[in-house]
Amino acid sequence: MFLRKLKFSSRFHQAALAAFCAFPVLFLTACGAPRQMSEEEKYRLANCKPVESYRSYQETPYVGSQDIVHTYQNLRATLNSACASCHLSPAKSGGFTYIDTYRAQEISLGGKLTWVDGFFETAEKMRESIFHADPSKQMPPADRRAKNPEAFLKMGRELEIWIQAGKPEGNFKAGTGPKVLTGKPRPVKPMSSSELGDCVPVAGIVGFDYEMDRFFENATELPKHLSETDMTSLDPLALARTGTFAYNVEYPLWADNAEKGRWLHVPWKLENGRLVKQSIRYNPETKNFDIPENTRFYKSFYRAITMPDGKIRMRRMETRLIVARTPSDKSLFGTYQWDETEQVATLVTAPYRDGTPWKDLVYAVPIDEVKGKFRDYAIPGRQRCIDCHVGSPSKNFILGFQPLQINKRAFGEAGRLDPALSSDLSQVQRFLEYGVISGIKSPADLPRLEDSGNMPARNVYELRANGYTVGNCFHCHNPDGIAFNKDNGVRLGLGPGELFSFNTQLKSVQQPQRRMVHQNGELDSSHIWRKVADPPTAQGIYSQMPMHTPGAPDCRVLEVMGRWIRSFESLQAAETWENNCKPSSTLHWIDMDLTWPSGETFMPRRNDWKDPVEGMPQKYRDIQLTENLRQAITTEYPVGYWLKRPACEFPKTDLPPEKRLPWMMKGTQPKRPYGEIYYASPGAHFFKNTCAKCHGPKGDGDSPLARSILNWSGGGVRVANFMEGMFGNKNENLKTFDIDGVNYGGQYLIWMAMEGTRVKFPPEVASAMGKHGGQMLNGIREKCLSQISIEKASSPNFMDHEIFRAVCFMENLYAGHPDLEFDPASGQPRHPERVEAWLDRAAWNAGWAIYEYLKEMASGTVRPNNDQCEMVYKKGGT
Repeated sequence: MFLRKLKFSSRFHQAALAAFCAFPVLFLTACGAPRQMSEEEKYRLANCKPVESYRSYQETPYVGSQDIVHTYQNLRATLNSACASCHLSPAKSGGFTYIDTYRAQEISLGGKLTWVDGFFETAEKMRESIFHADPSKQMPPADRRAKNPEAFLKMGRELEIWIQAGKPEGNFKAGTGPKVLTGKPRPVKPMSSSELGDCVPVAGIVGFDYEMDRFFENATELPKHLSETDMTSLDPLALARTGTFAYNVEYPLWADNAEKGRWLHVPWKLENGRLVKQSIRYNPETKNFDIPENTRFYKSFYRAITMPDGKIRMRRMETRLIVARTPSDKSLFGTYQWDETEQVATLVTAPYRDGTPWKDLVYAVPIDEVKGKFRDYAIPGRQRCIDCHVGSPSKNFILGFQPLQINKRAFGEAGRLDPALSSDLSQVQRFLEYGVISGIKSPADLPRLEDSGNMPARNVYELRANGYTVGNCFHCHNPDGIAFNKDNGVRLGLGPGELFSFNTQLKSVQQPQRRMVHQNGELDSSHIWRKVADPPTAQGIYSQMPMHTPGAPDCRVLEVMGRWIRSFESLQAAETWENNCKPSSTLHWIDMDLTWPSGETFMPRRNDWKDPVEGMPQKYRDIQLTENLRQAITTEYPVGYWLKRPACEFPKTDLPPEKRLPWMMKGTQPKRPYGEIYYASPGAHFFKNTCAKCHGPKGDGDSPLARSILNWSGGGVRVANFMEGMFGNKNENLKTFDIDGVNYGGQYLIWMAMEGTRVKFPPEVASAMGKHGGQMLNGIREKCLSQISIEKASSPNFMDHEIFRAVCFMENLYAGHPDLEFDPASGQPRHPERVEAWLDRAAWNAGWAIYEYLKEMASGTVRPNNDQCEMVYKKGGT
């Protein structure tokens, strides 16, 4: 332990010396030749003190002009976002296809080698489609363009510029950026900086920006360029004059080993014709900050790059902006991507499949200009941002600016892993002097992580682990976070104090055979360890943690979690455990786009369904929805009980003896009042119990399993969105299946759900899909077998017995028919072929039930689930 303390002490002194020598204006005699300071340098030194921070780095040099410089890689990513879903080979919508390569290549399609064009060959065709004179022939279609018209025009303009530049595979000029409003450009020579910039302003020069505050107060969308926001400069002194300040956090969110810079701007408010200064006020009751409406938070991301001279500099990648409003869904947020000159940052608007902005953007960036090495960089899409920020403790989309986060603590306190120098430790005091925060007299009035639990942390390793989860996990692992929602069902709280004296009896919801933390500190038997340590390929259908974080694993989470879990064996086991983690050299990032193009763009998964040889077999074309079957599948049957909720008042009712089923009774008395029995149509019951786990409860293809399938298939397998796809436009899309006045939509659905789908699911999700995979009607087919089999016989004691009996036997051989007899000795059917035909018909009946239910949903009819009793029996309702 003594050696580890000595090691940290050495790092502390090295960091302090580096901080002093990084700013030669102040330490001329110690770090360089003496010279006379200019008046500007004197003013700066007096009003913006050099930063003393443990973390410092050198930014890449400023290289140029007002020209916006883009790369082929970035253009490629944007074009794929708009075109790939319909045209990326082997897809060939409208007779057009391409492959995701710079030049054409020979690939295997349907077992044949075929040359397919790349971006170089298809650029002109893509441009013509985007700018086609006939709006009905423009691509993407009008329904998608209408949701984000400027994004598609911008994409077309950049494509045109690329073509005019000769379609280079590297950089190209893509126009002129906005005029920089204030501040100074980056210096040509490398500049020492830190997460707080190069200096910390004094309170005397703090100003405000009335015009910008009014702009954001009335804004309904973010401006196009970052320089049109508060961030007109990266100079702390210039920004402080307009009321914008850099800050740091105690428990930073890890993201692909990127360095970060954070800023905030608290707006002034206009009251009764007077400007009133606002502040972020500490609320002692909630132990959180009350943040004024329209306060802006900025976070920039930097990637290390080896320059041609061999030195490492930090390259600007993106700057994210949140305009905080309550509730969270009123907040504005977006990401600005820096161009190749690192002078112009433009709002990312790359469209999702449905045309709305913005989706995941993955593009290659240089990481070593000496060796010519590149690595992918990922800008997370809008939905990922919502997934994480919906759990904001302050209900306004803000995560990082919390009392525990801004109150920087000394090394050894609060689970802090690194030393903190004066500029870090004085942050809260500066904000008090600036008038940025109020409600406290000193940093001592703010809460401390050590005091957050009902019991103290067992040891320093537990404190450090909780510090990490506060910054990286708590935004999801809280009652408002995505981890706790109904679909995910996780209940592991990871907020302040929630790890203290951890209960090792807790088991994983995802893997019930594992404990969250093994009582003897065994790492591989601890689910928390496996979630952060196992690579994505070993996670099955589940995500590696932290979620939505590119570049995993984070070696620091392995360090703190590994030692904490090992401490359950002994402190010595924690101290001696070695972390052998190495940063990932590759990026595992799957484009998460669960939207669906609507309107006239629907195309069946099997576009060859009409083909009499390769498409839907005649036996499916011949099946019909009879009037008797329609009546059976629209009737509601008892299938269980309503889930009791305080908001519901159930009717007092009785059932005639012939409708009292065995499962409802305990002797001669009902198990529960008859008024609490839940009834469902066959389609609703079958869909919710067989299809919804994949296609989502709303039939929109959005479910945890759907996301896992998308992730583990590398984006290649997308679960069908029935509501925007086949049944889209309130069932108008079903006209796609019209032939000579006959609609084959129901037959198509049944065929696809029994044998027509060609989807190959990745092995990681195979167990969750079951043995039938996407052929979901075969699962219901097996349940119908239970109605006639003597080995797997259904019983009236089963809640779903009656609903299956009504559907399986409709327009089918009756119960007890001689053709459905089974041999008591072997348990096998006496007439296998006739039983198979009966089972097919039974499954088709279930398919018609699901088809009619989906049509109902698409037209707006809602059948409540058994956990939505307030929709029918709301207390005090009619």
